Amino acid sequence: MKHTIKHTLLIVAVTATFMAGTGCKKNYIDPNRAQEDVAFSSPQGLTGVVVGLQRVYTLGRASALFNRIEVNGLTTNELFVVNSGNTGEVQLAAGGNTVDGNNSILTTFWTTCNKVVYDADKVLAAAPNLTDKNYAAGIIAYASIF
Repeated sequence: MKHTIKHTLLIVAVTATFMAGTGCKKNYIDPNRAQEDVAFSSPQGLTGVVVGLQRVYTLGRASALFNRIEVNGLTTNELFVVNSGNTGEVQLAAGGNTVDGNNSILTTFWTTCNKVVYDADKVLAAAPNLTDKNYAAGIIAYASIF
């Protein structure tokens, strides 16, 4: 019986050592996302980034444009809250100390604006490196909007 336990422990130790040496790497690459060096080095990549910026800035309820209008309207009482279950909107409409650091509208607005500014700055830095200066000027003009 003792002899079998020693053999079992030896097999477990050898297996664990082998598995630790050949473990998986956690280097996952998203196949749906363009690599950064490719996106910011070609005219097509920069155009795609700028179009994506416009989409993030303008599309839907989570966009910076929608939230900008909503925050402005609620804080100046130009808009009113119809559904009192929307806590973020109710806090903005009430104003003052009711608006806390976890307000969903303000955090979405802040996050989206920071993403747009970050990516627009990267486009503005990469566009002058393009060979076609007229195309680069168009991308710079379009990215400067954001």
